[in-house]
Amino acid sequence: MRYRKLGAVVGFGFLTLGIYSACWLYSTRKDVVATTGDPKSVPSFWWLLAGPIALFSLPVFSLVFSSAHPTVSGVKTGTHIALVILGIAAGLACVVIPIWWDWKFSNAVAKITQGNSAALLFWMGIFLYACSLIPIWSLIIQEDINKMLANGQAQSSKPPQPPAMQNGQH
Repeated sequence: MRYRKLGAVVGFGFLTLGIYSACWLYSTRKDVVATTGDPKSVPSFWWLLAGPIALFSLPVFSLVFSSAHPTVSGVKTGTHIALVILGIAAGLACVVIPIWWDWKFSNAVAKITQGNSAALLFWMGIFLYACSLIPIWSLIIQEDINKMLANGQAQSSKPPQPPAMQNGQH
């Protein structure tokens, strides 16, 4: 976990139109996973890109499928149905995956920082994401991290290791 200036987190987030916030989220996710010691505590950051990548690849699929059999109407209808299904799946992925990811991230951050509750972080994340105000969510989470670091609570949540055995004694 890293201490960051709150003004920089929110300022750079807005100044770069959210690019800094995405980098901050990537970096903070890595810190959270390292602190918990559980790689499954927060899914990979790349899951957040699955929906947009699928959505932006639809025009490519459309061109490939429509040029494959331009004269056969049955194939063209099947292609349109397949593209509609892919479009719906990609649209759902743009909504469902970030909600799932946000829930896991909020739970892990709340567990580590013992600051705001996981539910509060989750719903703030959803609301601020919908309003395109992700830098504000980053600010709230970073404030909890900074408080935790100031209080010296930056310990790992891994279970304590048993004391080492000496001279073969149990």
